[in-house]
Amino acid sequence: MPMHEHTLWIGEFEFRLSPAKVLWWPQGETLIVSDLHLGKAAHFRKEGVYLPDNAGTGDLLKLQQLVHYYEAKKIWILGDFFHSEYNAAWKEVVDWRKHHPQLEVVLIKGNHDLLHPEYYEQVNIEVLPQLVLGDILFCHEPQTLDDLYTISGHIHPGIRMEMKARQSITLPCFYRHRNQLLMPAFGALTGLHSIEPAKGSEVFALAPNEVLRIAY
Repeated sequence: MPMHEHTLWIGEFEFRLSPAKVLWWPQGETLIVSDLHLGKAAHFRKEGVYLPDNAGTGDLLKLQQLVHYYEAKKIWILGDFFHSEYNAAWKEVVDWRKHHPQLEVVLIKGNHDLLHPEYYEQVNIEVLPQLVLGDILFCHEPQTLDDLYTISGHIHPGIRMEMKARQSITLPCFYRHRNQLLMPAFGALTGLHSIEPAKGSEVFALAPNEVLRIAY
């Protein structure tokens, strides 16, 4: 799984932006990911909206492949791990944790994380409202703070790339502006929100195996 990453320093901490839609903190052996929305397909089916049984499956497998690739000891999830209330897809999370109990998993609660805390306790996932590392605040919804750099999810940012023959494609991206970094959504069923980059910002568009930096 060779990937061309982009290294980003925030204060004293080195992070690597991965085309696989994750952030790697090598010093902490920590994989940072946001917006998996596991169980979203099952949730929609409960509401009467048909989606194929395999829609959105494989996200946990992809995550585990990245854990092996980076030899991660920890995972920080910046919200919206499981979409809405309990459904049958939660069993996949239970099985995943049974097979990988050594991983330290922290969930920063997002607006779609509606499960009762006991579910997370049963699979040894710590749930926090936010997490601070030095001068960096990890949270779900973006925040603008004077004294802390923020890394967040929630937005599912995408950037429209113009191509030949008047064609275009929207790619998931990391978006950096001032003292904020927005994470791409990891889940297969999350969709993309096209952003309008501000002057002085940076976009890190995610192609299949590389990160494309664009300065504005």
